[in-house]
Amino acid sequence: MAQGCRSPITRLILTALVSCSSSRLLLRKHYKGAIIFLRPLGGLQRVYQHLNEADDGKFFETMEKAGVEVILPRAPFRVKLPSGVDAQAWWPLPGLPRLKMDKPEDTASAKESFDQVLAPILQRLETSYGLDKVIVGGFSMGAEFALQMLNFAPQIGGIFCMGGFLPDDSAVWKALKSGDKRPPVWMGHGTNDSMVPYDYGVATYQRLLSEGISAEFHTVQDLDHHMVNEEIGAIVSWSLHRLGLDDGETGD
Repeated sequence: MAQGCRSPITRLILTALVSCSSSRLLLRKHYKGAIIFLRPLGGLQRVYQHLNEADDGKFFETMEKAGVEVILPRAPFRVKLPSGVDAQAWWPLPGLPRLKMDKPEDTASAKESFDQVLAPILQRLETSYGLDKVIVGGFSMGAEFALQMLNFAPQIGGIFCMGGFLPDDSAVWKALKSGDKRPPVWMGHGTNDSMVPYDYGVATYQRLLSEGISAEFHTVQDLDHHMVNEEIGAIVSWSLHRLGLDDGETGD
């Protein structure tokens, strides 16, 4: 259709699309780093709720002002919860078994999720900022998947894990035996976690330290399997420090 033949409505839509595209390009130009937040099992709405509540409802504003792009990717697998509701997951969960330290790890499906979802994102971010300016973290299943970056994406700037753990046979432990440099890890866990026991988080943290990983552990007293502002606020400070976007120097 020739430009002169376009209806006023068509021209208005095209103008809006061009303006929106230009705004996205302008926004991306000022970014200096990124946080990839990996959702728990089917819990994107809960993630948005807590992130919006953090820092007096200014989490996204804080990151925007600091020049940090926040990315919340979709998980590729579909599972059915006991309630009958379909949910997104980072790997299949046949029968939704109770979590145990000695549970078998589905490394192949985790790698499939990484290749399908995270690898393309990291490729773009590497071109934009460099992988050392990328933090990957999450809550619950998203936290466990984030820890997999010690194996799949060891060049990133850091990993945070809330209410997560690594099982005893995780491929991560085998990968760490190489002695290659890995990103630092921040962990947070509630003492009353009824889904992922507190002891699992502590055991993972202690094993990370024994493997030479720079890690810190944040205990939240009386907290069940939830995210709270105390943890998210700590993650904000830690992430900005790791990205070199706070008032101090980025740690090793």
